[in-house]
Amino acid sequence: MTLSNQASKSRRGWSLIELLIVVAIIGVLVQMMLPAVEMSRESARATVCQNNLRQLATAFLLHHDANKRFPSGGWGYRWAPDPDRGTGRDQPGGWAYSLLPFYGENALFHLGSGASALEKLAVNARRLAVPIAVHYCPSRRLPRAYRVHPTLSYVRQPLGSDPLEVGARIDYAANGGGNGFTSWLPGPETIEAAKEYRYFDPKNGSGIVFPRSEIGMADILDGTSKTYLVGEKYLDPAHYKDGVSFGDDQGPYVADDRDSVRFAGFVDAKPAIDHEGDDRSIGFGSAHPIAFSMAFCDGSVRRIEYDIDGAVHRSQANRADDR
Repeated sequence: MTLSNQASKSRRGWSLIELLIVVAIIGVLVQMMLPAVEMSRESARATVCQNNLRQLATAFLLHHDANKRFPSGGWGYRWAPDPDRGTGRDQPGGWAYSLLPFYGENALFHLGSGASALEKLAVNARRLAVPIAVHYCPSRRLPRAYRVHPTLSYVRQPLGSDPLEVGARIDYAANGGGNGFTSWLPGPETIEAAKEYRYFDPKNGSGIVFPRSEIGMADILDGTSKTYLVGEKYLDPAHYKDGVSFGDDQGPYVADDRDSVRFAGFVDAKPAIDHEGDDRSIGFGSAHPIAFSMAFCDGSVRRIEYDIDGAVHRSQANRADDR
């Protein structure tokens, strides 16, 4: 063999079969790595979600420190907030509106303060479309405004607001308790009627937030470390963006409803991972595998598995059931 033949042989490239084998091996390695990468990403998203709940729980506690009670649930699901009516039973809007100043959204809370009733209609339409990142679970959707329900009049135009095209959303819900659909109460239709409205009986509101609630630490007889405060809500993935689900058709600032208050005392309220085709809108849950997160009234945030015993889940939603 000549020197030129030896050099030519040493420069020979890979054969097609060798290349295909290498590509196949790389493909298998990538497939093996993808689940680990996705698990790492989901772990990071779950951590962000838990941090959101910590911020919300801290805001609840700061509100309690300032007012000696937690924020009220508002006047029923038809009402938008009013910046001149405080954060108690006189406030028509929901708990998430009342907490805005306690996580740096003071300007959004006071938007329209001192304005006329007519001016507040336009102001509220703007406010209801403002997304706040702490309200959104990163495993579910981006923090932006989404379309409102195309047909329901009280969704397209809550009392106290001009008509909406899009609205902010919230992936977390306050604890309404283990008993009763208190959040389905529509409430009065005018401020004048609200003055004569018979307030919801607190004995029937076993959680922390419900219509016209003014619950304080002294009302949590089971202990703050054993009572839910706010947590992740269940949602059908098919309705993450379309505004059709009754549990997600209104935003965080309107009054007490399944959008921002959930329960633990019914079959349909069993916590669950988001599942397409199952549009339950009563209970807690999340887009995370294995477990969802709940903040307790002491400010702690804990991961809770979906198969939690129903009696334990209901007990932790009731603030005074002696368990």
